[in-house]
Amino acid sequence: MTIYEKLANAKQQIAETDMKKSGKNSFSNYEYFTPEQVSILVQKACNTCGLVTLFSLKRNEYWEYWLLKVVDVESWESIEVEWATAIPEIKATNVAQQIWGCMTYTERYLKMSLFWIIDNNLDFDTTENTKKNVTNWGLKKMTDADFKKFEENMWMFKTWDEAIATVKTKYIVDQILEAKIRALYTK
Repeated sequence: MTIYEKLANAKQQIAETDMKKSGKNSFSNYEYFTPEQVSILVQKACNTCGLVTLFSLKRNEYWEYWLLKVVDVESWESIEVEWATAIPEIKATNVAQQIWGCMTYTERYLKMSLFWIIDNNLDFDTTENTKKNVTNWGLKKMTDADFKKFEENMWMFKTWDEAIATVKTKYIVDQILEAKIRALYTK
């Protein structure tokens, strides 16, 4: 059996599990698969199919990027997936903590992508999200208190793009508010 057949079997096993999401984003009010859950799903499927995953940080002259390598333990064939990303500046943390946070986030999403662990909360075209947007045309303006609450919880978003996209689901985001949010992430 080739590594691609084994990967297809692993994807099928994961698709047939009924694990419930245990992560909760209280700011945007949705549930998600935690890094631990993704790791458990992938590890169980890989164990059954004779695969192992290796994850590492690489750097070239332009940026840091992450490499997820899936290896067939019998043939040593491998598949590699790369994802370029910036190490975020997270307030009140040192560089090692920032790298670890980036690693946890990136590994989860690379595994979700490669092993087809689907999370409809991230698909803004799903019926559920479309309904939210249609019934939410009466977005309100963000108050100073709302902004302070956002600022206290901004660590939940890795980039200002992610933060702005989430804020747009609840509030009117004009150029001034967008600039204020961007400024938080460039400090």
